[in-house]
Amino acid sequence: MRSKGGHMGSDKLRVYGGAELKDGNTAILDLRSGNPEEIVRRAMAHQTPGSARGKTLEDHPGGKASSRTGAGDVAGEARSPARDANAGVGRTDSWVPWFPVIDYDRCRNCKQCMGFCLFGVYETDGDGRVAVKNPRGCKTNCPACARICPEIAIMFPKYSDSPINGAEIADEDTERANVRIGVKEILGDDPYAALQQRKIKRQLLIRQRDKDKAEAEREKHNRERT
Repeated sequence: MRSKGGHMGSDKLRVYGGAELKDGNTAILDLRSGNPEEIVRRAMAHQTPGSARGKTLEDHPGGKASSRTGAGDVAGEARSPARDANAGVGRTDSWVPWFPVIDYDRCRNCKQCMGFCLFGVYETDGDGRVAVKNPRGCKTNCPACARICPEIAIMFPKYSDSPINGAEIADEDTERANVRIGVKEILGDDPYAALQQRKIKRQLLIRQRDKDKAEAEREKHNRERT
């Protein structure tokens, strides 16, 4: 559960996101509030063997990060948990890593998030427990499913506001009241009817997506034959 007195541990967030940490091979960098130069220094000190491991910022020509090993690479490292969490899914350059993380210490498996999401992000696992199965389908910068979660169990670590960003839940009553407000704003006076309508819309979107995918495969096959 989210710890009292601060953000949920970064290691736990990554585990929940599907990216297990490896002892001795992982450094946690705070890209939200950390000093940029310190982030670069630490990232360069944790490069893989055979690279510039252990070098500091000043070790590079001109005393600043190059285009190959500078801040861009730090941002890339920050995205690697998302890549790991989506192993086996074809990456496209246009994808912006943004997806929910479920706090299973709070989740009661009501599946409201699954019924709400139009993009098929949530499915059930082999044990019938709701899980993030299609993180790439998530709409970038949209935390709506977290806003209506009755147990405040959905986190978006990149989101700016707490507790959706994984921060401490300081006042349960206040946050549950905020959820009720969110449900009212997003789903209206009859949330069950709204969820049913979203289910129908989601099925239509999935059918259209599958149709588009099949058409793209046919076109690819035809191009390869010519």
